[in-house]
Amino acid sequence: MKPAILWDFDGTLATRPGHWSQAMLEVLDDHAPGHGVSREDLRATLRGGFPWHRPYEPHPHLDDPERWWAEVGRTLAAGFAQVGYARDAALLVASFREQFCDPTGWVVFDDTVPSLESLREAGLRHVIVSNHMPELPDLVDALGIGSYVDAVICSASFGHEKPHPAIYQAAVEATDGAAQLMVGDNPVADVQGALDVGLDAVLVRRRDDRFRWFDDLAGLTASLLQG
Repeated sequence: MKPAILWDFDGTLATRPGHWSQAMLEVLDDHAPGHGVSREDLRATLRGGFPWHRPYEPHPHLDDPERWWAEVGRTLAAGFAQVGYARDAALLVASFREQFCDPTGWVVFDDTVPSLESLREAGLRHVIVSNHMPELPDLVDALGIGSYVDAVICSASFGHEKPHPAIYQAAVEATDGAAQLMVGDNPVADVQGALDVGLDAVLVRRRDDRFRWFDDLAGLTASLLQG
């Protein structure tokens, strides 16, 4: 069985600049030009409102995309209401889902595909393990990463968020026990969570001297290929 690497998605392989609050701002820009609401105003309304903010609370009841978005939509609707758009909140949330799922708003890091390709050629498999929306597998394909990835384990569909041990256990099972390393940009969810279940882990795109870290995937890949 070929060894496998587990990868975080957002912030590691790709990102949406500005994340959720930026997408909310874009929706408001379209709906009410000149609204005067800032991205920081919107960001403040989202703190603590997503499933990954409560990672040790399983949510298998949200494994259907519509139920997941209904739950998250309440947080988004409350956020729009707080900045003065309560009457239009339902319409804005519907527009938000379309905006956030649109692959043209996402950016794949320059070193992602070369790294995935080089490591695959060296005999490694890739599995994405991400706290994300239900449409993540489709987004991965639309961004041109899917052909390098053997499986996508998404918290929205699985019902557990990193660093919950259950999602890591599912990832290991998806590789038939061949997972050797978790790679991500979050010290708690990606690195410590993996270490806690006995996996090796490395931090990328940020420095934290408590853990092994690399500035980017290019440096990590070079290190892995050197053995």
